[in-house]
Amino acid sequence: MYFDNENYLHVAQVYWRTISKINVDSGEIVEQFSYSEPNNHVMFPDDLVFGPDGKMYYTDPAYYQTVFMRYAPDGPSVPLLPVGSVPYANPVTLSEDGNRLFYAQCWNVQDDNSLFELDLETSEVKLILKDIYGCASNAMAYKDNALFTPRPFEGRVVKIDLKSSPPQVTNVTTGMVAPNAVKFNSKHELFVVDDGAGEVALVNLTADDTDVNRNVVARFPPRSIDNLAFDQDDRLFISSTAEASVTEVLSDGQLRIISSEGMSMAMGLAGIEVDGTRKLYTLHPGALYEIDLNNDAKLSTIVRSAVSLGPMNEPTSIAVWGHDLILMSFTSNS
Repeated sequence: MYFDNENYLHVAQVYWRTISKINVDSGEIVEQFSYSEPNNHVMFPDDLVFGPDGKMYYTDPAYYQTVFMRYAPDGPSVPLLPVGSVPYANPVTLSEDGNRLFYAQCWNVQDDNSLFELDLETSEVKLILKDIYGCASNAMAYKDNALFTPRPFEGRVVKIDLKSSPPQVTNVTTGMVAPNAVKFNSKHELFVVDDGAGEVALVNLTADDTDVNRNVVARFPPRSIDNLAFDQDDRLFISSTAEASVTEVLSDGQLRIISSEGMSMAMGLAGIEVDGTRKLYTLHPGALYEIDLNNDAKLSTIVRSAVSLGPMNEPTSIAVWGHDLILMSFTSNS
């Protein structure tokens, strides 16, 4: 997610196949770009960024498998690379001048994820890194000719020095469970989201010990948070796939929910009745939900799961077997 030049938050909802434009003061969803509208090319949007000229760039890892540019808020989206050329296209970010676009492959549980640079003036593509297991980078940030890239399968954030040849990779912060995203605020402070631990932390970039150079500023349920963004006043916002929410982290560490649907995308439905207690269950690849029919249909998230890292294996359907639930997945063929 990312703020545009008018200070509206844009959130890519990969399971909902939508990009939402949100007023974070009122919580109102001002506009949505979805797959149902012609020329939008919004099918499975994963990450997005805005350039200084107001153009939006976003990735599609599953359907179009490429990087798109949207010329204007009411204009069409066009692929910058051939459709199908970047399977698992996930994070996208820009240099400060908006001329260099960086993108990477993530959540492909193989040894062939890569990190690329696209020169937006010449359309030249440059391979930066290749043959990385699981994730070449998740939501990353650019600063001073370097990329700061989270690697959830390795529990660390690394810095990639683009001035050196080959690019030099060094640790920024280590010892995390599953870091999902990083961003700088206007004070050049780096923040990281550790989805596995449910923590948002400020990173001390000058500390020697990268295992203990983080100061936690907010806590969420483990495996529930996805990305972060700063508005023009350096207010910090966190997204949650499991809860389908956007939350502001206040200066005292308290949380203010901006928008919450409770559920990203219901996939399948199963019911169980035990001793008069009736419950329904539904899910999406990142969470399992329970609906208590004896308690005004109260909705609860009972399992949260980091994509490709467990504990669930990206379920897409659900069935009952006795008093147990069977989860199935067409994405992981399990």
